[in-house]
Amino acid sequence: LFEYADTEAWLADARHEGPDYRIGGTAAAAIQGVGYKSAWDVWAAAQGLAKRDAKDNVVLRRGRRWEPIARDDYAERTGAELYAPLCRVVHADLPWLAPSPDAFSWRDGELGLVEVKTASS
Repeated sequence: LFEYADTEAWLADARHEGPDYRIGGTAAAAIQGVGYKSAWDVWAAAQGLAKRDAKDNVVLRRGRRWEPIARDDYAERTGAELYAPLCRVVHADLPWLAPSPDAFSWRDGELGLVEVKTASS
């Protein structure tokens, strides 16, 4: 688990291209055909063929505005306790698998990850 002090530090460690490519929530959604990117975008980035501007943008800002509301709704409906640090979870055996969950959930003695996706418009 890597926690970040702010969004700038999180963006700087995104690794959405080249040899250190990581699959996170946005790439997983794209691979499944959900979200503002496509499976092709994920593949091209992993091959270093598409560059991602590691800057804040309207999509990230929209997510930061709506994700807390969706998290609160999830917690209310499920009864889960949520902890929402700005972090990335890197799999011990598969370092390319590194989601940046929107929260950790604790319910009925089970720990889980919460990933929220918001509409593009």
